[in-house]
Amino acid sequence: MNKSEIRKKYLSIRKNILNKEEQSLNITNELIRKDYFIDANTIAIYSSLPDEVNTTMIINMCILLEKKICFPKIKDNNMEFYYINDTDELVPGALNILEPSTNELVDIKDIDLMIVPGVCFDKNNNRLGYGKGYYDKYLSRKHYFKKVALAFSETIVDELPVTDNDIVMDEIITNVNK
Repeated sequence: MNKSEIRKKYLSIRKNILNKEEQSLNITNELIRKDYFIDANTIAIYSSLPDEVNTTMIINMCILLEKKICFPKIKDNNMEFYYINDTDELVPGALNILEPSTNELVDIKDIDLMIVPGVCFDKNNNRLGYGKGYYDKYLSRKHYFKKVALAFSETIVDELPVTDNDIVMDEIITNVNK
């Protein structure tokens, strides 16, 4: 299967996953116990779509812990991250995904941890995104932060087709982590 076919298959599989909220809670609890989360000052995260691992609890935890958080915003077919102080500063943007209404641009060097979305992932920490290449393009810049994806176990495959443009995740947290 090519990337487009795999993407279509796993978007369909993801729609039919049961207990997404319970699984999201387990994945969130796994993430927030990690030293790299605890030690991170600036966390780049995304506002989850209905079929993705829910990031709302992580966002609220970051605000509670007074961590700096930033979200992606698409402008001129390019993705940058912007700080927010509160979830009220998130508004529907490109592709109807919540993005910051703020204009405080994040310097990539200031990010300690990035939570990266994806459709599915493989056992080598490769990710298949939504096909626009925004994250791979952003992550291809010089960066030193930890790249972590959150995934339901149903979206983990043995191997994905990859190209030189695809950026490998440092870790994928699922609802069945050891």
